[in-house]
Amino acid sequence: MQRVAERRHTAHFVVLKAVATAGHTRFGITVSSRVGNAVARNRVKRVVREIVRRQWRRTRPAVDVVIIAKPAAVDVTYGEAIAELGQVFGSDG
Repeated sequence: MQRVAERRHTAHFVVLKAVATAGHTRFGITVSSRVGNAVARNRVKRVVREIVRRQWRRTRPAVDVVIIAKPAAVDVTYGEAIAELGQVFGSDG
């Protein structure tokens, strides 16, 4: 996926987006130990999962999306994350 995916960088995330191979939209979330301890990583994952849960239906056509948290994501707020990741769920396909 990483070789064929469109790659977008934001302040807190790297988003890889490619045409879906499964026929429906799929999401992956990666938060490495460089982001922080387990508590911090789980918080970042919860924030991203909530954004995906609320907005995944906006993705057209079906795509595979991988969201990779950068170390700066340890301090991301829900508002900042939705502003950055909201672009992925728009009509830009």
